[in-house]
Amino acid sequence: MSIISLTPQPAVTLSPTHGLTTVEARQTDAPGGYTYRLLLSRGKAPPGSKSDTKVPYYFTLVVRRGDHPIVTVQRMELPYPFTADSAIADFEVDPDRDGTANVTLSWYRLPSDKTDFTRYFGLSPAQISLG
Repeated sequence: MSIISLTPQPAVTLSPTHGLTTVEARQTDAPGGYTYRLLLSRGKAPPGSKSDTKVPYYFTLVVRRGDHPIVTVQRMELPYPFTADSAIADFEVDPDRDGTANVTLSWYRLPSDKTDFTRYFGLSPAQISLG
């Protein structure tokens, strides 16, 4: 298996960040000198919201290769059901042998949920991929 060879480039445009709160962040080092940092953030729920009010969650990918500067590569809104009371059960970022990384995100949409949602993603120096 060969290792990818891409120099991360800063995003030309990013979705708005006004009012986002960082929920959790993970970082890993991958072969080829890559460092991936992934931030999970959420938008604000409207005042007086019920626990099942939909709230947007976002991933922001920041990458460095070797001694190059760290750059923000992408911010994406997650296309899954999150609410004002969603709780993160598991958030992992693990390196892959080819220089990319794999992400596991599990959450409970509501505190009363018995089963969590789990989704998988891929990271490269250029983007976040839906799994």
